[in-house]
Parts: sequence; structure tokens; C-alpha cells
Amino acid sequence: MAEDTKEKVPYEDQKRAAELANKEVANTPGGTTRLSGEGGVDVLSANEHRAKLEREKVALEKKNVDLEAENRTNTLTGLPNERAYNEMLVGLDENWRRQREKGEAPAGTFIAADLTHLNKANDIYGETVGDDYLKKAGEIFRRHLRSEDRVFRLGTHSDTFVVHLSGFLSPEELLNVKDRINKSFEDAQREFREKYPDIDISVSMASTSYDANLSPMAAATDAENRISEAKREKRKLGFRGVQVDIPEKINV
Repeated sequence: MAEDTKEKVPYEDQKRAAELANKEVANTPGGTTRLSGEGGVDVLSANEHRAKLEREKVALEKKNVDLEAENRTNTLTGLPNERAYNEMLVGLDENWRRQREKGEAPAGTFIAADLTHLNKANDIYGETVGDDYLKKAGEIFRRHLRSEDRVFRLGTHSDTFVVHLSGFLSPEELLNVKDRINKSFEDAQREFREKYPDIDISVSMASTSYDANLSPMAAATDAENRISEAKREKRKLGFRGVQVDIPEKINV
């Protein structure tokens, strides 16, 4: 059989022909033609090109959203971090001012919580044990919050958490929340001491509520400042499972 002597189109000529055809397709509504062949030429139609750009745009937007979420999350506990906490405070303060101007009465409560013996757990048993302690604490706080409440871990090397309880809570309701949190720490402590008998798993808490007379930012700062008082009280009582909760500050 005679060898096929049909002249093959050089790559550059093929590329130019494909590009020309693609321009024609781009000017044709709904065009779907694709030219391809030897040399790897594969020119997309206008519709396919737009679809490809849209997919890339969606993927990039999702990546940006994921990065933003990561920047606001403490990777160890999965809780919102200090950046997310500060952003929430700014938003709450702005909303508080708007509500006051309308004559409404915004309300909410901050609980600052400090873990006992985290540094001791890290020093004696290593950071793996300390990390387990922090993750357990995060689980406990999440377990006792409503969907509208939030808990944050402050700092990457901190033993401090802050809980924001949305809306008005009576003293009895607030005490009930704290009692449930303390009870869960007691349960965790019994399990923890089987492996680490000289480490106390417990929490000190201080709370401050905001209302029409006290801004959310001021209430949060007050609760955080008063946690030092709770820690001093706990040391005075000797740790070992002691529950310490500095009573709610009365705003006058």
C-alpha cells in the first residue's frame, strides 16, 4: 500500500487556523465549536471559556472564605479566636448604641473563665496533655451554650476563655449556666486524675452583664479584669476541685 502523502499542517499554521475559527465562534451566540489536533491545540469556545472562568472565580471565592474562617479560629479547640472575639465586641457595641438611640434595652452577659493548672500540666506531662485539657474545656463550654451564644479562646498560649450569653438572663438562669459548666468540669476531673493525679481540672469564672447603662465592651473588659480575683480566691481555697465563681457585678 502506498504511503499516505497528504501534507500535514505545521503546528503554527494549525494554531493560527484554530484561533481564527475561535474568534468566529466567539461572535456566534451559543457557539460550541472546539478545534483541536496534533500539536496540542485546543481552543475553547466563548461559552466554555466563560464557564471555565466562572468555575475558577467560585473556587477562588471559596478559598478566600476558608482562609478568613481559619484566621478567626483557634486551630486546637476549633473555637473562635481572639480576633473573632474583638470583631464581635465592635459589632455588639455598634448595635448597642443604635438600640439605645431607639429607646430599646439591649442585654447580654460575658463570662470570663480561667483554667486551673494548665501550665502545670504542660510542665509536668508535656504539651500533649495540656492540649487535651484545652480541647476538653472547649467541648464543655460548647455543650452548655444555646445556638445564639458563643465561646472564644483568647490567645494561642492562653488558659482563658470568654463566653457571650445573648439576651437578658435572670441571676438564677445565669447561675444555672455556671453550675452546669462546673459540674461538667468535675466529671472531667475525675477521669483526668486517674492518669494525672496531681493536676486539677477545674475553672474559675467571673461574669458581668451589659444593659442600657453599660456597654458590651465595658462589660467584657470588667469580666476579664475580675477573673484575676477569681483566681486569687481559688488559690486561697486550695484548688482540688473547688468551684470558684465571682458573683455577678451589680450595675448601678
